[in-house]
Amino acid sequence: QYEFPVISFKSIINNFDSILLSEKIVGITKLLTDRELDVLKELHGNRNTKTAACNLHISLRTFTNHRFNITKKLAMPALDAADFIFECSNVNL
Repeated sequence: QYEFPVISFKSIINNFDSILLSEKIVGITKLLTDRELDVLKELHGNRNTKTAACNLHISLRTFTNHRFNITKKLAMPALDAADFIFECSNVNL
């Protein structure tokens, strides 16, 4: 006989929350260009703007422009967006 697994209400809610979070992150990432996503990755892994720009082989001015565009598109600071996307989820870009 097949026994149905016991699933708690809390696990259902947690799973639903993670699905909503994933959908929200996918929506956010669709707003950004590939290069802006690269900038977010660098911001998350490296808080030093000058080093992050060097890692991407772009000027500091270009890096700053990307950060500005991210902030404008998401209506939140780019650093906060990087933390939200890469720390609060398991989504790999």
